[in-house]
Amino acid sequence: MFKKIILGGVSTAAILMAGSALAAGSTSTVHQTGTSQSAGVDQTGSSSGAVSTITQSDGYNNAGVVQSGAGNHATIDQSQGAFGVVRFPSNLSNSTQSGVNGVVTVTQVGNSTSTINQGGSSEHAIVIQNNNLSTSSISQTGSSELGLVNQEGGTGNTAAIAQSGSGDGIDQGAGAGGNLAWQENLPTNQAYGFDGAVINQIGSNNTGSVIQDGVHNFADVSQEGNSNYGSTTQGSGVDHSDAVMYQLGDSNTVALVQSGVGTSYSTVAQQGNSNQAYANQAGSNRSVILQGTTAEFTGGPASNGSFASVNQTNTGGAQNTSRVEQHAASIAYVTQVGVNNASQVLQTSLSGGSRADVYQLAYNNVSTVTQNSGSNQATVNQWSNDNHSDVTQEIGTFNTATVNQFTSGNTSTVYQGGSGNVTYVYQ
Repeated sequence: MFKKIILGGVSTAAILMAGSALAAGSTSTVHQTGTSQSAGVDQTGSSSGAVSTITQSDGYNNAGVVQSGAGNHATIDQSQGAFGVVRFPSNLSNSTQSGVNGVVTVTQVGNSTSTINQGGSSEHAIVIQNNNLSTSSISQTGSSELGLVNQEGGTGNTAAIAQSGSGDGIDQGAGAGGNLAWQENLPTNQAYGFDGAVINQIGSNNTGSVIQDGVHNFADVSQEGNSNYGSTTQGSGVDHSDAVMYQLGDSNTVALVQSGVGTSYSTVAQQGNSNQAYANQAGSNRSVILQGTTAEFTGGPASNGSFASVNQTNTGGAQNTSRVEQHAASIAYVTQVGVNNASQVLQTSLSGGSRADVYQLAYNNVSTVTQNSGSNQATVNQWSNDNHSDVTQEIGTFNTATVNQFTSGNTSTVYQGGSGNVTYVYQ
């Protein structure tokens, strides 16, 4: 079953009210029903609690809202039920809030777009689009941001979230009211408040992109369909960065880039054929790539023809760990540089034809490659310090294992079952 991000048990109202109490000051409410709506609210220089509510129903919709200063708030609700009228704009919505307590919620039903831009302090911003041509962009610069885009149903979805700031304003621990918790690939139970970004897309032609620069970075991108692209870039993770990507379908691509002095955690789970995953980490790194029917997916066919690339450079003097799990006719490349490198590649299938290349440089290098069936290739290159390699090619014929170990305490174990197999070990 494909995992999706849900705000379980936390109502939208509860999230929004967590932002700030409304103070005296500007207020605007617009309700429109019927054909060619539009609307615009500008509460410039609002000294305290701006607030604005625009509700537009079936028609050609538009909206707006620009608010500056103090306790911003804005709720926009546009509609185009059963996805009538396709464009002129029919839904659009802009929101610009520059100022302190942020929050913005946009719900669009048919034809979509939406651009939110907030500057400073306790931003949230939730956009839920329910589709047709979608598009959405959230840019937040400041402290405790969340940002969440949920796009459902068909056609040309696109979503981009860019967040920059400390991102540690609300971090209350598991079970705390109003918090969303994720525990993917983290060493302990960790709860995140409004310091993450979530994009959840279901439909076709999805593109999800997250860029974060803060103390605690969290990003979760979930996509369903074929030929989707998801990317996450996280920088300056002083404490830690965590990126989780789920894709269900064929010919999907994931690209992860993480850097910073803190620990980087990434989990990629893909089910389908001909998927690709790229993880580049600098710091103290943990990477997991699961391509196929694994613990992340229950049921469904095995995934063939996958490609995984992991590149880890240790700048924090700690540990690089990588785990890649794949099915038949797949390729895995793992490169690790610095301190306690550990790599595990598991390629399982009765049809064979997979390849694993592992490169480890400097300090306590440990590599484990396990391949089932025949016609697989495994190449392990280890340079400097306490090198240990374990290659297991369990069954089948015409498997090849090559191990190159240079300098320091080299140990190599190769097990091959079946016939016609070849092993090369150079120490």
